[in-house]
Amino acid sequence: VRLPLRFATLVAGDIVTFRSNYTEHLYDTVDPRHKGRYCMVLGCDYSIDNQECVVTLGIPSPKMQRTTDSEDTDGAYSGWLPSEDHNNTALFVWLSSDVDLSESGGDITTWIDRQNSFSFSNQVGNNNNYNTGSGSPSKSITVSGFNFARFDHTAHEFLASDFNSKMDLQSTDGLCVAMLVRAYKDPIGDTDFSGGNYYKSPLVNCGRAYQVHLLDSFTGSTYTNAIGFDNNSSSFSEDNLIAPPDTNWKIVIYNTSAVGGYTSEVGLYVNGTNENTSNYNPTNTDMSISPDIRIGRDPDINYANQTQQFNYAFGSFDLAEMLVFSIPLHDAERQKVEGYIAHKFKLTSLLPASHPYKNTVPT
Repeated sequence: VRLPLRFATLVAGDIVTFRSNYTEHLYDTVDPRHKGRYCMVLGCDYSIDNQECVVTLGIPSPKMQRTTDSEDTDGAYSGWLPSEDHNNTALFVWLSSDVDLSESGGDITTWIDRQNSFSFSNQVGNNNNYNTGSGSPSKSITVSGFNFARFDHTAHEFLASDFNSKMDLQSTDGLCVAMLVRAYKDPIGDTDFSGGNYYKSPLVNCGRAYQVHLLDSFTGSTYTNAIGFDNNSSSFSEDNLIAPPDTNWKIVIYNTSAVGGYTSEVGLYVNGTNENTSNYNPTNTDMSISPDIRIGRDPDINYANQTQQFNYAFGSFDLAEMLVFSIPLHDAERQKVEGYIAHKFKLTSLLPASHPYKNTVPT
């Protein structure tokens, strides 16, 4: 491993914890990069001229005992992960700001999801392909030390991934979208259309079949700092859930079921609290034309005037984690996801005192 010169103090026999976004072990399951692993320094060569050193590490097989950093001495999250309970169809998009978030010059080039390796980037759509002047969100880091993607509507910044059949949820049992998000800017986005009296920040959408967004009016009282959902047939919005320009993160989950057995488990949850009980499921609207799934920009659909609509299509927000399930989650599953996000990003203060994972990492 090539490291800065300050690591030249390491000597053979030292025990260190190794973490990397770029390496995997032969015996590891796919994407083990969230955990640290104990290893031994075997040697250290350094160059004063180059101000660097090359450290040779011996890493035991994970089949052996005591090979993971159970004490979490490096500060990394090492608890339950959603993939332990859900396969890559049930959890078909999983974007983590600490995994596969690539940037160049501060702008995100690709963000690869952890379940299906869907690649999110700045790209034209299949139908709404007007992309002149669009940009990529920037990769930023908080004071507490975690990465996030910052979307700015004034620079027309967004990410998108090509359509895949797993993104079509019209015949599934429901939908659950979970994210760690922050409305960092006021206004939150463009006006929704020419002459509109409210701002809209598209968070994630696929066609018009399922759309999660932020809404805020600048005249009248249509929306007030709201989070909403729209499937083109039905929609809802809940006011006073964001406070742009906001310094506080929100764990936002929208859970909807098309089957029985989820009574009182559906609706909009913010920081572990149910804020709205609407149960609107994905529709087939615009799914037949295979649209992209988009983050930060209006759905990939045909517009009569693409050039004009381009100026009414983008949002401003910070995103650190996003999970999209093709199934509804029961309360116990939803609470695990909330606990995972809260503990991973050291934001357990967001959860109510009664939350089962307020003080305990989910397992």
